Amino acid sequence: VASSVVLVCATSASKSSELKLVMMPEEGLTGRGAVCLDGSDAGFYWRPAANEKDRNKWQIYFQGGGWCYNEVDCWARSRTGLGSSLYFPDAHSPDGLMSGDCDMNPDFCNFNRVFIAYCDGASFSGNRAESIS
Repeated sequence: VASSVVLVCATSASKSSELKLVMMPEEGLTGRGAVCLDGSDAGFYWRPAANEKDRNKWQIYFQGGGWCYNEVDCWARSRTGLGSSLYFPDAHSPDGLMSGDCDMNPDFCNFNRVFIAYCDGASFSGNRAESIS
């Protein structure tokens, strides 16, 4: 079964596009080390395909956030949504190319949609053994 993957940019907006937060505690400090700067678990937002026809089609967005370059910068960032999942809302409503509104996004609105939240300060390459304190 073939599947499509599309990487795009997005912003936040309407309820029709709402993706639900999924946390990954099994990957955290006691797992593989997929954690935010403050040691909180990493997470992502997801909404399943709107219909059977598009169930193998995926749209994946990696949130930007930039790097922190020193301990003070990383510590400050760990007190925000770009460094801690404690600030992640329970749902995210992207628009534009990530929208679930087929009038706004007719090509991808029915795909499985994933928004990968950024919180490690190292472009999704971080793997801290312990949190910044």
